[in-house]
Amino acid sequence: MQTYSPEIVEMVGYAGYDHVMIDWEHGSFGTDAVVSMIRAAQVAHVTPIVRIPSNDEVWIKRALDAGALGVVVPHIASREQAEAAVEAARYADDSGAGSRGACPSVRAAEHMASDWRAFAQWSNENVFVAVAIESQAGAAALDEILGVPGIDAVFLGTFDLAHEMGHYGDNRAPEVASEIDSIAASARRASTPLFATLYRGRTPEESRDELDHWTNLGARVVNTVSDRRLVLQGLGERLGLLRADRSAVSGVPTGGRRGGAAPSAPPASGVLLSSTTRNGHASTDSIKWEGRSDRHGKKKR
Repeated sequence: MQTYSPEIVEMVGYAGYDHVMIDWEHGSFGTDAVVSMIRAAQVAHVTPIVRIPSNDEVWIKRALDAGALGVVVPHIASREQAEAAVEAARYADDSGAGSRGACPSVRAAEHMASDWRAFAQWSNENVFVAVAIESQAGAAALDEILGVPGIDAVFLGTFDLAHEMGHYGDNRAPEVASEIDSIAASARRASTPLFATLYRGRTPEESRDELDHWTNLGARVVNTVSDRRLVLQGLGERLGLLRADRSAVSGVPTGGRRGGAAPSAPPASGVLLSSTTRNGHASTDSIKWEGRSDRHGKKKR
């Protein structure tokens, strides 16, 4: 989830997914929104995992105190960074490990309604910590990183990795694929599962192939789609279908922002194709004829 929508988080749970990852690193929302989406996940019985903005004990503590059952810690590139992340996610125990700030009135502890000792022990045993490997430095240090006790999964930041390597997000480029294979091999040696994200497949067949690719490498936790990708793809497919139908009937061109010639006048049918806002009214941004002119007579792109 990269947009603020507790309702969509609920839908994720009601659709039968095992977890929802609330992407606080790239998402367009703040702390209050994270709390609301965690609450929605709990209502819908789907596990809330938060991708925190950076490897900082404060971000980890705030996500877990709000009720997240797991954190994805970005841009881990050394054993020391991994140790700091794991320590911040665990309360101090009899072994002396753990540095998570203790407060009995946080939401995760039911605002002091829970027995603190029992909650702290339960949290240490159940909170999920994934370290994100998103750079060549992280890949090179992974054997050392996975020597840190308490790491539950290796999150594959393959888009960042591919971009760093000069391939602009193409995680299938041979050089990038080789680096990913190396990461997977390190994870296998440490018996640590991979945490992957599907973002290439558009058709059911492509998505199944992508899922098979990552599970064959060792992924046991998978983000299947982002909300932005799902909404954009759905809107594009819906609009393309309706434009094609109208074009077949009326011969009206079906141009768009990035391809084809946009009509210079409203379609002969006089039908507006628009999205709607939550209150059911048409979005003002979508009520416009392609190719219309603005009030100064200049053609809008």
